[in-house]
Amino acid sequence: MSSAVSLTSAMQANLFSLDTINGQIQTAQEDLSTGKAVNSASDNATAFFEAQSATNEASQLGNLKDAMGQGLQVVQTALTTISSATSLLQQMQSLAQQAESTTNTTQITNLQTQFNQLQGQLNELTQNDANYQGTNLLSGVAGNNLVINFNADGTSTITISATDTTTATYQPAAATTWATAPTTAIQASETAASAAVTAYNGLSQTLGSYSALITTRQNFTTQLQNIFTTGANNLTNADLNQESADLLALQTQQGLSISALSIANQSNQSILRLFQ
Repeated sequence: MSSAVSLTSAMQANLFSLDTINGQIQTAQEDLSTGKAVNSASDNATAFFEAQSATNEASQLGNLKDAMGQGLQVVQTALTTISSATSLLQQMQSLAQQAESTTNTTQITNLQTQFNQLQGQLNELTQNDANYQGTNLLSGVAGNNLVINFNADGTSTITISATDTTTATYQPAAATTWATAPTTAIQASETAASAAVTAYNGLSQTLGSYSALITTRQNFTTQLQNIFTTGANNLTNADLNQESADLLALQTQQGLSISALSIANQSNQSILRLFQ
């Protein structure tokens, strides 16, 4: 004949209570370690999926903001190039003015050579050196327009068309007859350089307006991204002060339950000794 030892109702109640408290402690520790009260759909399905949607939206806005930043760098590259191009044109103007002030053919020829060297540098600067990641807003080659999206579905965009700066409007022709026809040829070169400075100033203003617009939209997108991120956090983040207090209370309850279980066990042992 065999006999079974069963737990008393008091011990069963204490064990059940201890198991529940241990589970609650584990949850509180997870909340404190992750900083979130909602870590999965099982915690709160509505909050979890709403937060996930807001987080995805914030991520898309972050990608848009990064793309705007790259577009802004294309514009800034063009503006920096225009500043340097204007400086070269002003030097070309100065060379033409010096040539006008002398009748020495050798000096005029030397000044013409310097003018043409600067003209060649102007072309190199605007056509080869103003490129940012494959886009050059000053290029005479097709396919350099810049398109920037301001929202995820592409319904809000701007297109900044490249300007062909190889034309006479932006690039004076090479000088060839300064020494043989000084009055008209030198004057024509000086006028062309002056007109190109004016044209570049106008182009700089246009691109500067685009730069300000992109910066404004970039700042707005940052603010919108922060709103979605904050919304997601509000749905899932834990109150760390409350979680810490709850954990302390649970640990106290855990200690009491262990003590109660120990007392119940000692009582059982005392009863068993009576039969020995």
